[in-house]
Amino acid sequence: MDCKGIDKLLIRLPEELGETERRTVESHVRDCGACAAQWRMASLARNIGSTLPVLEPPPFFAGRVMAAIHAQSREVAPWQGVLALSRHVIPALAAVTLIFVSIFAYVELSPPAADLYQVYESVFSLSERTQLSVIADPAGITDESIMRALAEEDFQTYSSKPQPEPRRD
Repeated sequence: MDCKGIDKLLIRLPEELGETERRTVESHVRDCGACAAQWRMASLARNIGSTLPVLEPPPFFAGRVMAAIHAQSREVAPWQGVLALSRHVIPALAAVTLIFVSIFAYVELSPPAADLYQVYESVFSLSERTQLSVIADPAGITDESIMRALAEEDFQTYSSKPQPEPRRD
């Protein structure tokens, strides 16, 4: 086996190697000086690590760490509060604004409702039109006939007024 294949085996612990892999590594290390040096360095690190005592954490260490993590997770920075609040407030304000704009547009852009009582009163009022007398069959009076009469009257009123002459400067 070449050195590249052995490198993958040299980084593993001897206990992790199977019997055939261990024999392959030992035979290659006897023949290759570079791999033998690498094997000795890995063995030295393993030997030093095995001589060190295993350290035990102090009692209640895990509980204190978890309590500190929990306490930090409950602390909220001011910018986090504003950000959390804005996630709910901004869409609500946008919805309210959209509703108000829609209502305003509906009110302003809708045509004015024709008040038929005022139209009837303006046509048949004797106080304003003393010389006007209407003789007609009540069945012949319709909304269309009243509107036509008003339009003709407005046309006559407008056409009888003298038009101002353009100014010549």
